[in-house]
Order: sequence, then C-alpha cells, then structure tokens
Amino acid sequence: MPSSEIPSSTTGVVERPGARLAYDIAGTGSGPVVVLTHGMLSSCANADELHLGMGGLAGDDLEVVRYDARGHGRSTGEADPATYTWSELAGDLLAVVDEVSPGAPVDGIGASMGSASLLTAATRAPERFRRLVVLIAPTIWDSRIPQVDGYREMRDAADEHGEAAFDVVLRSAPMPELFAGTDVHMASQVGPGLLPAVLEGAARSDLPPREAIAALPHEVLLLSWAGDPTHPVSSGELLAELIPTARLHVAETLDEVDRWPELVR
Repeated sequence: MPSSEIPSSTTGVVERPGARLAYDIAGTGSGPVVVLTHGMLSSCANADELHLGMGGLAGDDLEVVRYDARGHGRSTGEADPATYTWSELAGDLLAVVDEVSPGAPVDGIGASMGSASLLTAATRAPERFRRLVVLIAPTIWDSRIPQVDGYREMRDAADEHGEAAFDVVLRSAPMPELFAGTDVHMASQVGPGLLPAVLEGAARSDLPPREAIAALPHEVLLLSWAGDPTHPVSSGELLAELIPTARLHVAETLDEVDRWPELVR
C-alpha cells in the first residue's frame, strides 16, 4: 500500500504535485522505450494477476517501464478526488515518459483507467508517443453515464463501511466471464484513506471529445475482452471506428488474453 516510503526495490521515483510515482524498468532493449500504466484499484503487481501485466514483453529488444499510478501500489497520493481524474493521471503519465525517455517518444500501453490516461495524454502531447496499445478500454462518453452512479455508490460504501469492508465485497465481486473457473479476483491496491477520492475521481472522468481522439496520428492496437460490462467491447469498437489507424482484437477466452503480448510485439 502507498506510504511516504517507496520500497528500496523500486527502480526510480517521479516526483509529482501531491504524489511520488514508483516505477520499475525491465529489459535492456535498444529500441523505443515502452511505458505501461495499469487500471483503477490495481497496481503493477496486481496487473500480472489479472493477466494485464504484459509479462514477458521486456527483453533484449525492448525496455519496459511499469509504474504504479498515484495512490496505488507503491506510489503515494493525497485524498483529493481532483488528482485522480483521467486528465490529472495523463499528466502523471507524461511526467513518467519525460523521466524515462526525455529525448524520444515511447510506445504506450494502458489498461482500463490506464488506457484512458494514455489516450488523454496522447491527445495532449502526441509527439511524446510513437504507438499506442489500449487494453480493455473502460466505459466512455454515452456509456459512461450509468457507470458514474456506480462509482459514487462504491465511494459512499467505502465511506460508510470502511475500506476493509469494501475490499471484502470487491474480492467477491463477479469477474469477467472469461475468468470463470479461475481463482482470479479483484483486490484494492489503493492506499489507506484514499479509496473514496480515487472512486470520485473516476466518476468525474471521461475521455477528451471524439474529434480529439479521431485526430490521433498514432498507430493504435485495441485489445478488448468479452463479457465485461465495465470494459465493454463496444468501447473498443467505437474507438476503432473513430481512429483511422486503429486495429481491434477481441478475446473470448483467457488463452487469447495470454497471447496479447505476442500481438503487442
């Protein structure tokens, strides 16, 4: 959980207003740097458990940077919802990019909240990215309206019953259909006292306007999985329609998800 102390095993730290972002670097590639950002309530470590960590991507030809979003995992944060909106998280991502690849654009990979942060950052500073990989895009635009109520209900539950009780409920919540028969479950990686702010930040968030997304100049790979209303295939389909260079792949099974690193390569 986040604290003022970053574990010594961390490769580096990016200082941000109200947060310290812990990151790791794997691989020694001479090609473009890859920066990966995870989903809400998750962390770099938890992303691996959810099959979204892009394990094995790093190597002699690729250097992969993974960081914990503010208030998640090893990174610190403050209890201010405004700091957890996608717009603010996009600023964090750009700060990490400037830290690890100051002289060249990176290849960006984002999952869920991280994919929204990535797309937002790419509209703000397109020159800082070479290619984009969007993993399980969340609800966006019209489909996000009912999701907002759900986030605020979760925020209120965390406030009323405490974060430990919320985590018990989260662990028992249904997973996407393709995880049926596995022991994979969600577990909050958000730091003590920060969960209501994180959830309210999500409720206040959405992607930039459609025209800004449609104007992205990057090659974009969209990877969605079926049977998950929080990350509907329709979001991937809409992004694929809007972005001229985008390609969409939809996984129906966990085996297909585990082949995503090959598609990313």
